[in-house]
Amino acid sequence: MLTGDHRATATIVAQRLGITRIEAEVLPQDKQRIVEDLQREGRVVAMAGDGINDGPALARAEPERSDRLRSAFAAIAPSIGADAWDHTAVLVDDYAQSWIAERFDACEAATVTHLQSTRVMELRMACLERRQHDFAALLDALEDPLAPDLEQAIVAVASLDPISECSAEAVALGNAAPPAADDIAEIGDIRLVLASVKALYSLGRLDATTAAMVGLQSRADAVGYAPLLIEIAELRGQIAGDIGDYPGAAQAHEDAYFRARAAGDAVAACTSAMHLATVLGPALGNLDEGARWLRIAEAERPPIRLPELEVVLHDTRGGLLIAQGRFDDAIASFDLAIAVIETQASPSLELERSPIESNRAIAFTQLGRIDDAIAAARRALADDEKLYGPEHPALSIDLGVLAHAIEASGDYAAAAVVAQRAVTVRERAFGPDSPSLATPLAQLASVLEASDPARARDMCRRAMVLFARMSDAHLGLLTCQNLIGLTLLSEGRLDEAQVELMNARVMAQAQLGKNHPSYAAILSNLASVERRLGNLAVAEPLLIESVAIHRAVAGDDAAALGPPLLHLGKVQLERGSAKQAVVTLEEAMRCVDSDATAPEARGHVGFALASALVASGGDRSRAIALAERARADLSRAQTSEQAAIGRIDAWLAEQR
Repeated sequence: MLTGDHRATATIVAQRLGITRIEAEVLPQDKQRIVEDLQREGRVVAMAGDGINDGPALARAEPERSDRLRSAFAAIAPSIGADAWDHTAVLVDDYAQSWIAERFDACEAATVTHLQSTRVMELRMACLERRQHDFAALLDALEDPLAPDLEQAIVAVASLDPISECSAEAVALGNAAPPAADDIAEIGDIRLVLASVKALYSLGRLDATTAAMVGLQSRADAVGYAPLLIEIAELRGQIAGDIGDYPGAAQAHEDAYFRARAAGDAVAACTSAMHLATVLGPALGNLDEGARWLRIAEAERPPIRLPELEVVLHDTRGGLLIAQGRFDDAIASFDLAIAVIETQASPSLELERSPIESNRAIAFTQLGRIDDAIAAARRALADDEKLYGPEHPALSIDLGVLAHAIEASGDYAAAAVVAQRAVTVRERAFGPDSPSLATPLAQLASVLEASDPARARDMCRRAMVLFARMSDAHLGLLTCQNLIGLTLLSEGRLDEAQVELMNARVMAQAQLGKNHPSYAAILSNLASVERRLGNLAVAEPLLIESVAIHRAVAGDDAAALGPPLLHLGKVQLERGSAKQAVVTLEEAMRCVDSDATAPEARGHVGFALASALVASGGDRSRAIALAERARADLSRAQTSEQAAIGRIDAWLAEQR
C-alpha cells in the first residue's frame, strides 16, 4: 500500500485488507520512486490509484512502451534520438496525468458531489474518449518504424487537443445534437480511423495522411454527423496549408467554419475563423479579408476564456498585424499571448512561448530594433534548447529567425554562422537528402546572397530539389527562384537574372496574387535588372506598382519601401527627371536611415540622393556630406562594395 495518509490510518485499512507492506505519508514522487525500485528488482508491477496523486506512479507502472519508443528514436538518430524521446516522454506523462485528473473530476462531480448532471458527465466522457483515441493513436504511430520523426514528436504530443476542452464549462459551449442511434457504431469506427490519420499528420507524414483522408471523407459524408465533418474539414485545411495549397486551405477552413456555426460549436467556429485569417491574410496577401475573418474569430470567441484558444488568438492577430506592417501592435499582441502562458502551469502551452518569441523577433527586425530582435530570437532559441536539447533539429526554426535578425544588421558573417548551424542540426538528424533541410538551406542562401552569391545559388538549387519533393507548388520554390535571380544580378549576369526573375514573377502572381508584398519585392528586383539593361520604360511601371503594393500593406515608412524607391529614383534620374528623383530618394532615405539598417542599404540610397541633388541644382554641400556618409557606410559593409566606393570617390573629386 502506498498512501499519503497517516501511518495509523493506513495500518488499520491494511490489516482489514490483508496487506502486509505499507508505505504511508508518501508524496506522489515517492510513489513513483517506489514503483521504479520494484521494477529494478525484476518485479512485474500493476497499480490501481485514484488518478490524481497517483498519476506519476500510474504512468511508470507500464514502462515497456516507453522503452520501445526510446529504442526506436535512438535507432533513427543515434546521436540525439534517446534524448529526444526523454523530452517527449515528459509531455506524454503530463498529458496522461491531465486526462486521468479530468476523468476523475467528471465522475466525482456527477456521482459524488452531484454538482454536475449525468448529461454533462456524458459529454465530458465523450470528449475524453476522443482525446484517449488520439493519444493512443499517436503513441502507436510513434512505435511504427516508419513513423518516428524526431523533430515532430514533441510538437505532435504538444499539439494533441487540450484536456481542458473536456471541462464542464468547455463542453457546454458545444450544442451539437447527439448522433442517431444507428450511426453511433459507424461514427465510433470513423473516429478511430481519424485518430490514426491525425497522428500521421502530426508526425509530418503528409502523403499517408492525404491518401487516408479520401476514404475517411466519404464515410463521414455518408453519416453526415456535424462534429465529425467539422473536424475532418479542419484537418483538410491544415494539410492543404502545409503543402502550399492556400486556396484549398481557405475553402476547407470556410467549410469547417460554417458547419461549426450551424452546429453551435463556438470553439470550432472561432478556431476555423482564425485559420482563415492566417490563410487569407499573411499567406495569400488579402489582408483586408484576413482582418475580416479575425474580427469574426473574436466575435465567435467563447464567453468562457480557454487559455489555449486565447494564446492562438493573440498569436494569429500578431501575425496578421506583421503582414499589415503594424509591427508595434503586433508586438503588443504577442505580449498578451505570453502573458496568458505565464498565468498557466501548462507544459503544452509553454511550447507556444518559443514560436511567439520568434514572431516578436520578426516584428522587432521590421521595426529596425535589431538588438530587441536578436534578444527575442535568443530567448526563443534558449527555450527550445532547454526543451529539445542543443542538437535537436527543431532548433533550426529559431536559428533561422536569429540569422535573419543578425543579417538585417549587416553582419553577414555572424548571420551565416547561425544559419549554417540551422542546416547542420537538421542534416545531422535526417541526412543530406531530407526535405526538412529545404527551409534552412534557403535561409542560408538568403544570408549568403550579398556576400557569396555563387554559394548562395548552389544552396538555393539544392533547396529547390527538396521543396519540390514536398509539393510542386511549395512557396519555398518561389523564394529560391527569386534568390537565384538576385545572385545573378549581383554578378552582373543580367540576361540570366532577367529570365529567373520573370519566372519568379509568374510564380508569385499565380500563387500569391498581385497584392502580396513578396510579389512586390520580385517586381522591384526585376525592375533593377531592366534598368541596368537600359529598359527604363519597362522598369519604371514595375517599380511604381511595387511601391504601391508595399504602401498598401505596410504604410509610408516601411523598410520594405527602400529598395523599390531607390531603383525608382535611379530610373527617374537616368531619364532626366532629377527633381522628381530627389523627392523619391528623400523618401527612400527616410525608410532606411536607421543605425539598425544594413550599412550598404543606407549607403546606396545616400549616394543616389547626393547625385540627384547635384543634378537638380540642389544643395551641393548637403550632397557632398551625403556622399561622404555613403562612402563610410559602404566601407563598413560586409558585402563587396569596392566598385561603388570607387564611383563615390570619383564623384567627390569632381564636386570638389
